[in-house]
Amino acid sequence: MSKNRKLQKYIQQGTTTSQETADFFELLAGGPLDLFRAIKSHRQCAEWSQQELAERLGISKQAVSKFEKGILVPSLEMVVKIADAFEVDRETFVRLLFQEMVGRAGLDYEVHVEERKVS
Repeated sequence: MSKNRKLQKYIQQGTTTSQETADFFELLAGGPLDLFRAIKSHRQCAEWSQQELAERLGISKQAVSKFEKGILVPSLEMVVKIADAFEVDRETFVRLLFQEMVGRAGLDYEVHVEERKVS
């Protein structure tokens, strides 16, 4: 099945799990999902310019560009803002942030993140 066909299938069926969402954005990004591809793919899917995303986040367009290129790693607080701006679960973006930090430290670990419900 072609990339476009798979994308159409995801869009028609919708996604229900974090993994299905990640799979969808990996297809959209054209490769394995990392934090930087996730930000760019979500922005493009929302049909926002870098300037529009920057305004929603209260940062400069240049910062968004640097996030998307992997030049600048956003803070945890910013990653949460980014997920909220796209109205997607925070779990995926937080996991991708920590995975990037582990990789930059030269460690070979897989990061798992699970939201804890506080009662």
